[in-house]
Amino acid sequence: ESMDRDGGGGDEDEDDEGGTRRTEKGGEEPWRVALRVETDGAAAGAGGAGNNSDVPPTPALSVPLPSGALYYLCDDFNHRHEHAVLSGSSQLRYSSTHRVAREGQGTWRYIRDRCSSVLAAECLIGNAAELARCGNAAGRKRLVKQVRSQRRLMTELEFEWIRQWQVQGKKHAALHPYWHRPMERLIESYRELERRSQSCMRLLERSSSSAEPKPSDDDDDDDSSSASTSASALAAAAAAAASEELFDVTIESLEERAALRSKWIERLRDPIFRSMPFDERPMTECGGLFEDDDHDDSTGTTTTTAAEVRRWRANFSE
Repeated sequence: ESMDRDGGGGDEDEDDEGGTRRTEKGGEEPWRVALRVETDGAAAGAGGAGNNSDVPPTPALSVPLPSGALYYLCDDFNHRHEHAVLSGSSQLRYSSTHRVAREGQGTWRYIRDRCSSVLAAECLIGNAAELARCGNAAGRKRLVKQVRSQRRLMTELEFEWIRQWQVQGKKHAALHPYWHRPMERLIESYRELERRSQSCMRLLERSSSSAEPKPSDDDDDDDSSSASTSASALAAAAAAAASEELFDVTIESLEERAALRSKWIERLRDPIFRSMPFDERPMTECGGLFEDDDHDDSTGTTTTTAAEVRRWRANFSE
């Protein structure tokens, strides 16, 4: 059995049928619940070793779990610990998990409505006319709020939904056909958010006085006066709409996502996956959706790093 660290808090697990397993000495081995502190940096404050080698690790626990037993994961316990039920002598046992403390989040309806709400809002970064509305203090504040909402949703989609689905493998996907279309819709939403993110990056780059903009759909080598006027208007609008807060929101998001992706890459390197049947291993064919994907896609991904945006910010003046 593997340790489970579910994203929810306040779970209630109940076992209805139980038994015991014979030990090597002929005794019966009871069913147990195993607990351990999560070993990443987030658990350090809860008594775990975290990334500090000077702190001794907290020993794992194995507690007998009689038939009909009930245990609760209260408050934020489930965010800092991993747990698993270890089988005893009986080969048949039924259990159920009940979410009793969180309502509304973590459901298809919740994430579907959240995507619809964020993407339905008028995109303020599009052309010179739209950017011109963000040239004052109120407009810049509105733009920061929209970009922050979009980037938070991107992070939630990637790490709480898409990667969680793909890590369970093709067999799991085949056994849950109901989720195929919902996951396709979430990936479509992610791609649209990625396109908007790229537009934001171009805005920040243009607003930096010493930046040399990368080629994009907005930049053509056209000598016509209309193209030149359009480019100048877009650059002026970008400079007026950008703000230090917009840079900071973007940098914070990029750094958070880079740290989370690093943890996922390390997780996928776990040798345990190589011992599993091929169709139960994590699906890595993300179609170029994420930067650590082995495949590529025509939509591409945002490869701009937080360090690059910091350089742009250093050359920016409001």
